[in-house]
Amino acid sequence: MEKVKRKRILKIFGFLIINICIILILLTMYINNSFSNVSFEQLLFSAQTAEGTDSDMIMNGVIYIVPKLLLIDFLIIIYIFLKKKFLKNEVALNFYFKRKSISFNIFPISFKMKGFCLIVFIFISLVYTCNGIGLTNYLFFSKDTHFFEKYYVNPSSAKIKAPSKKRNLIYIYVESLETSLFSKENGGNFNESIIPNLEKIARDNVNFSSSEKLGGAVMLPGSTWTIAGIIAQSAGIPLKLATSDGNVYWNYDKNFLPGAYTLGEVLEDSGYRNYFLLGSNAGFGGRNLYFSQHGNYTIYDYLYALNHNWIDKDYNVWWGYEDSKLYSFAKKELLKIAESEEPFNFTMLTADTHPTDGYLDSSCSKKFDENYLNSYACADKMLSEFVSWIKKQDLYENTTIVIVGDHLSMQSNLTDMFDIDNERYIYNAFINSKVQKNNKTRLFSSMDIYPTVLASLGFNIDGDRLGIGTNLFSDKETVAEEIGIDKLNDEISHKSEYYNQNIVMDEKISEK
Repeated sequence: MEKVKRKRILKIFGFLIINICIILILLTMYINNSFSNVSFEQLLFSAQTAEGTDSDMIMNGVIYIVPKLLLIDFLIIIYIFLKKKFLKNEVALNFYFKRKSISFNIFPISFKMKGFCLIVFIFISLVYTCNGIGLTNYLFFSKDTHFFEKYYVNPSSAKIKAPSKKRNLIYIYVESLETSLFSKENGGNFNESIIPNLEKIARDNVNFSSSEKLGGAVMLPGSTWTIAGIIAQSAGIPLKLATSDGNVYWNYDKNFLPGAYTLGEVLEDSGYRNYFLLGSNAGFGGRNLYFSQHGNYTIYDYLYALNHNWIDKDYNVWWGYEDSKLYSFAKKELLKIAESEEPFNFTMLTADTHPTDGYLDSSCSKKFDENYLNSYACADKMLSEFVSWIKKQDLYENTTIVIVGDHLSMQSNLTDMFDIDNERYIYNAFINSKVQKNNKTRLFSSMDIYPTVLASLGFNIDGDRLGIGTNLFSDKETVAEEIGIDKLNDEISHKSEYYNQNIVMDEKISEK
């Protein structure tokens, strides 16, 4: 009796293990089918900072996984029922080898064979999941690098001189904005530009490119998702979680990259007031922590909008509220901020072009068959109108506007949709820059944006390097130009003791 009970418990346990393995496989399939360019570090960091995640994304995952899981469970239950009902005799498979008979029971399968099959299934599911989310490379194929010792310039000890007359900064991170959306004539992949207004803005103002046409920044490891892209552009470093001793950086909530000295801190120490406006929960991805700890930004996010009656208490669209409202709120706040004599840095983050498929504002038309392209076209219209509005205000005369993509798009079917036949680059445009030198044929990454933004405001940087970024207005080679993009990609992918000790300075690491 006790043996029968033990077997029943083991069968239930085995069924639960099978379900967990199936969920892992389906979750991996959902991630890979929904997004591209997703690294394990991004998944790991997002899991730590899941507050404010888009509810549609979670629901889509549930819709993708649960019906498939239930169908598989239903088929397993049907098999068990049919086995008990109809398959009462033994079914064996016989092999003859050198006049000897070898027999294998197909039914009923022995208890030991079931256990062996379960172990094999667990192994297969783990291998598939680890490879699918990049965990295998993260754990086993990342070696130590001394790249940072050689190329990293600590911004906190660099000589940075502010101009006597300080210019205001309006810095706009546009979700997933890349130059692939341009017309082929100007370096993109479309016969007719998806974002003609932003293409014109890049053409008529300062745009850094790797060719004579319009272009942008190369995306490096550690800068492939929003908070990592923001850190790359405002601190000149990648966001790395892997440590050289196998630990993981968990202490961000107390000290988010305490060794970094960022754009916001340079500006704050130069008498600027920093502001960050976004239509989602700033807690997602630790954005609230980064901006509050590095530059003491006043943060206007979705929760702020709810608490200050900018939107109704039950209002929730896309990631919080849509970009049309973001620009409306930005206009009101900018006019208030401009009344002060203090120079300001007003940073914004859009969301309508976030995968999957983007959000299409009700004010915009459906020009294309794909909703994602329509969301880009709509974002192009709204952002260009916002820039036009800024230019009509008194504050514009002494204000530089920087428009950048936070990273390349992670849309899963992007290659087919964009008809990619060129390299992909992150969008950049500098409007009303203090420096007007328009450097082309520059190989650069998003980490070079940091010193370049400061230079656009009139700051002088001794040596023209901060972090691993280079001032693109200067003639100094970027690290990408110096060592090549492939080597730079490879080095940044590896673990760095220098990064852990001097930038992360995590308690769990320093205790080792």
